[in-house]
Amino acid sequence: MKIFFATNRDVGTSDAGVSLGNGIHGREGAFRVGEIDVVPAAGTWVVDPARLSLSPETIEESVVEGRLVRNVVERGSDRLFASVREAALKEDTGDILILLHGAGHSLVSSLENMARCVELYSDPHEPLPADLSVGRVSPRRQMVPFALCYPTNGRANPVDYFLDRGDARLSGLALARTFARLVKFVAALRRQDRRHIRIHLMAHSLGNFALRNAIQTIVRRPGMRPVRLFDSIFLLHADEDSDALFDPGKLAPLSRFTDRVAVYFDRSDKLTRLSDAVHVDRLGQKGPQRGRCLSELPCEVTAIDCGGATFDLRPDIQRHRHYFGARSVVDDIRQVIAGRPPHQVTGREPDPARPGFYRIVEGSAESVPPQ
Repeated sequence: MKIFFATNRDVGTSDAGVSLGNGIHGREGAFRVGEIDVVPAAGTWVVDPARLSLSPETIEESVVEGRLVRNVVERGSDRLFASVREAALKEDTGDILILLHGAGHSLVSSLENMARCVELYSDPHEPLPADLSVGRVSPRRQMVPFALCYPTNGRANPVDYFLDRGDARLSGLALARTFARLVKFVAALRRQDRRHIRIHLMAHSLGNFALRNAIQTIVRRPGMRPVRLFDSIFLLHADEDSDALFDPGKLAPLSRFTDRVAVYFDRSDKLTRLSDAVHVDRLGQKGPQRGRCLSELPCEVTAIDCGGATFDLRPDIQRHRHYFGARSVVDDIRQVIAGRPPHQVTGREPDPARPGFYRIVEGSAESVPPQ
């Protein structure tokens, strides 16, 4: 599987080739793009960093009045997004899936998660396959994966969490510039698209805080403007404040990037609960702020309580990664990707006390193709 990615991790070189570290690239707002092939083996996706390829820039040099002048003729992102567009326009591919990972990831583990998501969420109009073992899923129309890899240290402990959080904050400009390149890519794609390819964004855990800093940069920075890039945005166990969707300084501007937001939360999520100990109530643990109505928001927002989900695909004692550990949640997300209206998604029931809120209910029939 080929994974495309954008990152503002620092770049190093050695005899083995290019490598990406855990720190931020030295120049503010800079990002690099590239691709890598990953393969399934022994129950997991294997990412070989030696096979990583960064898209080069074409630069012309000239001497003007005795000074060396370097002009970028073609950006690396131009090359990379041309490859993404070519992949997306193939008849045997599905939608485009963008993943913004959480804290504690190395570059390798974030790309492994991207590969797993492609397995689980391709062919969303089809029933969920019975065997979801790594490498055993053969999608008829495989999604085109694009990973957004901001710097995190690859270690799960309180000190590194706060370091990762700082890097997520500082990555706002780089992610905003990546979104700006996506706008041009989508415009070019729409001119050629005959299959109505859709673009979905998943943000997990701390990735939601990185997303906040990206969209805040776009809405505040001269020369940038919000564009409805995404057909749907999934906020998965968001390490964000519970009032974030109502606060113009947090995630409220998401309505200017999409018409559809789905929030997945679990009060038993132990990792998000730890964040709750040092921040205000977390969106990923308690859901959107109580006392506020989701219908106030200018786009469709639904909140799905995953507390009743069983981790039958991958054990998770922290209950923090339903999106590839719990079959019932995977099936729910697939139906949203397929475009099914919230009240028609099977395997969930509405919360009568809170409009727009639902609960995962296991044991019901899995999804069938929408009519």
